[in-house]
Amino acid sequence: MFEGEKKKTIPEREEEILKFWEKNRIFEKSLKKNKGKKTFVFYEGPPTANGMPGIHHVEGRAFKDVIPRYKTMRGFYAPRRAGWDTHGLPVEIQVEKELGLKNKQDIEKYGIAAFNGKAEESVWKYKEEWERLTKRMGFWIDLKDPYITYETSYIESLWRIIQQFWKKRFLQEDFKVVPWCTRCATGLSSHELAQGYKETTDRSVYVKFKLESNQKIGNFTTDDKTYILAWTTTPWTLPGNVGLAVNLNTEYIVMKRVTGAGRISELNILDHEYYIVAEAWSARIPLERNGGRVFRGTALYDTKFRNFKGSDLLSMSRYQPLFRIPKFENSNTSYKIYSADFVSAEDGTGVVHTAVMYGEDDYNLGKKVGLPPFHTVDERGRFIASLGDGLAGLYVKDPKTEEKIIQALKQKNLLFAEEPYTHDYPFCWRCDTPLLYYARKAWWVRTTAVKKQLLANNEKINWIPEHVGRGRFGEFLRDVRDWAFSRERYWGTPLPIWKCGKCGGTAVIGSRDELKKRAGALPRDEKGEVDLHRPYVDEITFPCAAKRCDGVMRRVPEVADVWFDSGAMPFASQAREVGLPAVSPTSSKFLYPADYISEGVDQTRGWFYTLLVIATLLGKGAPYRNVISLGILLDKNGQKMSKSKGNVVDPWTLIPKYGIDALRWYMYTINQPGDEKRFDERDLVNKYRGFIQTFWNSFVLFDTYVGESTKHKIQITNKTQSISSEAQTILDGWVLVRLEQLTAEATAALERYDITAAGRAIEEFVIADFSQWYLRRSRRRLQHPESRQEFDTAASVTGFVLLRLATLSAPFVPFLSEAIFQGLKKKGRLKEQSVHLLSWPVVTSGSSKLKAQSSKLLSDMEAARAVVAEALKLRAEAGIKVRQPLRELRITNDELRKKKDLLDLIKDEVNVKEISFGKEMRLDTEITSELKEEGMAREIIRTIQEMRRELMLTPQKPVRIRIFFTSPMAEEIIKRKTSEIQRETKTHTVAPGVDFRPRLIRTIPLEGQDIKIEMA
Repeated sequence: MFEGEKKKTIPEREEEILKFWEKNRIFEKSLKKNKGKKTFVFYEGPPTANGMPGIHHVEGRAFKDVIPRYKTMRGFYAPRRAGWDTHGLPVEIQVEKELGLKNKQDIEKYGIAAFNGKAEESVWKYKEEWERLTKRMGFWIDLKDPYITYETSYIESLWRIIQQFWKKRFLQEDFKVVPWCTRCATGLSSHELAQGYKETTDRSVYVKFKLESNQKIGNFTTDDKTYILAWTTTPWTLPGNVGLAVNLNTEYIVMKRVTGAGRISELNILDHEYYIVAEAWSARIPLERNGGRVFRGTALYDTKFRNFKGSDLLSMSRYQPLFRIPKFENSNTSYKIYSADFVSAEDGTGVVHTAVMYGEDDYNLGKKVGLPPFHTVDERGRFIASLGDGLAGLYVKDPKTEEKIIQALKQKNLLFAEEPYTHDYPFCWRCDTPLLYYARKAWWVRTTAVKKQLLANNEKINWIPEHVGRGRFGEFLRDVRDWAFSRERYWGTPLPIWKCGKCGGTAVIGSRDELKKRAGALPRDEKGEVDLHRPYVDEITFPCAAKRCDGVMRRVPEVADVWFDSGAMPFASQAREVGLPAVSPTSSKFLYPADYISEGVDQTRGWFYTLLVIATLLGKGAPYRNVISLGILLDKNGQKMSKSKGNVVDPWTLIPKYGIDALRWYMYTINQPGDEKRFDERDLVNKYRGFIQTFWNSFVLFDTYVGESTKHKIQITNKTQSISSEAQTILDGWVLVRLEQLTAEATAALERYDITAAGRAIEEFVIADFSQWYLRRSRRRLQHPESRQEFDTAASVTGFVLLRLATLSAPFVPFLSEAIFQGLKKKGRLKEQSVHLLSWPVVTSGSSKLKAQSSKLLSDMEAARAVVAEALKLRAEAGIKVRQPLRELRITNDELRKKKDLLDLIKDEVNVKEISFGKEMRLDTEITSELKEEGMAREIIRTIQEMRRELMLTPQKPVRIRIFFTSPMAEEIIKRKTSEIQRETKTHTVAPGVDFRPRLIRTIPLEGQDIKIEMA
């Protein structure tokens, strides 16, 4: 197939194979051969091409590729269509940076149409790099006809899904608290929120809320120095305080704090303050220093006041506001104490300060008791202009702003204490801005309404690893929240919701045709095409759909959460193919559900989640049957890879050195797919030198000795029985049985989606069983066979094993397996054009008698190999090389006494003349002169063979050598062994004085003297 194949590097050979596949359309042929058979459905999680692909994408695409390749060889029709995720804030942020825009006002001033045009260009910035990596990896997927989420047909299908949500009453508009990014000016969904938590240290404060005087709490009456203490880790919410919350059943106390002079027992009290707190918190009161002494806990507690329940605090009328907010002061519900179940004394004082618009619990309580919903912070995260105390316009998460708030509290004598508090806080996963829990009017999808169905559908999915599906993912579903569905942005799928400006009537549109019937002709973009994006869709109006008034319907300004785009791909990506914009296709061409998907573990709260949610909301059941969730790829030190740390690994620095098969094999076999991978190039080198080179060198050995001139027929049936049993040795029988065992193991593992187990089984067989055992023991039969029949048998078995291994490894290392297959084609009648057009080998069951014989053969060989391993250990301890023959090995396994074939194997492998039996294993390490001569000859033979390989000479190529000695004794020994050396190495020894121009010279030390070998 490829000229000079053995001289090429592995990466060079892979490049040649790529050209072969493309020229001969091998991927397309692999699909065509199974057309009409049972379909295996694979969904591609769509990447965004506005960023460069990295080595973690190599991992992801390797796992996406292996299963469809395997299923194709099993006879399934496995179409694979690429997709591109094109909308969303990551794209917008990149465009903003390129254009120098800083906020939404800048975007609108620049122009929404122009901005979205730049966004559309941006999503293809690195498309060629993605396609280049995809092709170079051998990831077979249809890149010519991908689904693209910004296309009109795709958006139209998304509209139809949203309309279904509306009809099922799953879509609603509500004022709810969302994790809000002030930089991106949009809310985040729960699955987005989960991706951005960081451990951070904030300033927490204990705030004194001053109670009105003369209020009764049991037998205690408040005075003008009575306070209720609350604790918060978000000082920026304090200007928005409008209420306090306590737990009805918590025990509270009144503490008396005194200041004065003298000993504690004789304290001259100069001043006092009363604090109401949960009793459980009183022992944890922060340290307070006064006059060089420390007071805390009971030292500040006046026991004359009895405990009381939180319910007693509800009798109080009001407390004084921290900051003056007219909107709150004019409400008769403001600045009062309310009960709430979410209050506990575990972290704080047992009293929670409530700012209605900045927390889910706060908002729900405020809505329940009628607290005024008023923002003291705008959507940019800045205090409103009307706020006093010098706070107007300040960014709330700026440490300077927090300091200003704290100083204002101190000046008003309203700060009890402050202390650092370390906790996990959410940041925007796109721009790293700290999030605010912020009440917004938004469109929500009621995922909580289908919680039971979500959990039931998840139970039907085979998760790899299982603990992700039942643990991380399952727990997320058990705590499912309603989906914050809308985004106040520009480059996304516009919500197809029109509202009447007069009566508030709502219409949700499901298609262009429906919209055209209501509004007439649809506006077109600069290209003259109907574009459903903003701002064109914003221009569409029509009369009130409710027909209750003469109002005008206008579209709401929001776009959909970008995760909706990719999560809806099972339906939206196929609308064009099945000729339906609907989400209930009846066409037999509709591919649903997916038999297999794979992405990183972060997608448990991303794509995996939205796929399941959308399908469940539509009543379609689980959208995928099997999923492999990949662990995070870290650097060698266990750190997450990032450009800022400078530890990102560029796959293009590795591919030219090791080839892509080595990278693929590393990803499959270094550990389980769900485990974190600490990528270290040294581990990649080990895989390259281990499995990849061993497998290739095994073929090279076969190719070297089984020349094309032999016209040897290599079997292609993939059935062990087809190999002739005539002249087979016990070694041949064993390797064929082990090969069937491997085939069964690999097949079973892949059927349960255990890619690592299948790969490791193949790796162990290739290295330990085939290369290090079978080929080493069979080399003589290929190099110096005693008969043609012996050669043919060894060649036939070796060729069959290589063909089977190429077939089994094809889904994993498609290039290496192809190269070996094409090499085998030269030796036999293999009709298929490519290894990837072969069928997966069928495991032969055989009779019970045959199974018993095979089992006995495997156990006998295992026993023989155990003897060899122990004997070689004795050699190593004695410091004697294996090439040095020894007289005798005594073994203890008496069951091997009558198994001459196995004993001969042991003798050859351990390099001993005889084997005896006894109670203890012993190796005779005495080296006689005869044994020494034989050892020297073997050392010379090994060196000459290495020189031949270095010069890339075929075994049939005769060469001339000249040997120089430093002692007459060595010369006499070599003369006696000359014929043996020439026979084993196919060389001719040149006498001194003959014209000789060496191409290679090697010197080897033997028995205290140097022997120089020259080769022409």
